[in-house]
Amino acid sequence: MVSDKVKSYDPAQDDQEHKEFDTDEKVGFFDLCFRYASCGDRIMFGVAWTASMIFGAALPGFCLIFGEMIDSVGANAGFDSLGTQAKYMIFIGLGVYVVSFLQISLFSVYAESIAYKIKIKYFESCLQKDAAFYDEDKHNPAEMSARIAKETSAIQRGIGDKIGFCLMSVCSFFFGFMFAFYWGWMLTLILLAGFPVMSLMGIGMAVSM
Repeated sequence: MVSDKVKSYDPAQDDQEHKEFDTDEKVGFFDLCFRYASCGDRIMFGVAWTASMIFGAALPGFCLIFGEMIDSVGANAGFDSLGTQAKYMIFIGLGVYVVSFLQISLFSVYAESIAYKIKIKYFESCLQKDAAFYDEDKHNPAEMSARIAKETSAIQRGIGDKIGFCLMSVCSFFFGFMFAFYWGWMLTLILLAGFPVMSLMGIGMAVSM
């Protein structure tokens, strides 16, 4: 005997009740990152975010220290000044190693934690469906596990270490401009005149590759 619940199954009503897990719903980036994040996950995300910003600022800082080292050699400032600059470069290298490790590892662990929680919520939502829900062609239960793994893997890649690399590149770009204008604004303005040409050359190289 078929139960009344299955007889009265309404796909539109069922989709409305489980709208939270509807794939057609547009979810914001921060909503996706923090909807299922615990307090520890949020702290992990904040530490990884800060490490990415420091990592992005490290490259312009390294160029600045290296330039001062070259100036010390050219000005015959002596080995004391040269040794000091070398120590700064070593410290920056060690700091970059630490923050890069924090960036990659914490973002990866964070993405894995969020993906795991989404898998559980996804599976719980699937268990709440009626039997008639899986009679439709687009809801094949044999493909459910592969679908869950595929979609959560896409979310994991989107909120993983790619966020760190993107943030690192943006911070490196802006900190580079800040350092350049602070220590040599005139030369920076001269070099900016050729920036459009270099941008077009970079775009052409990317397209050709």
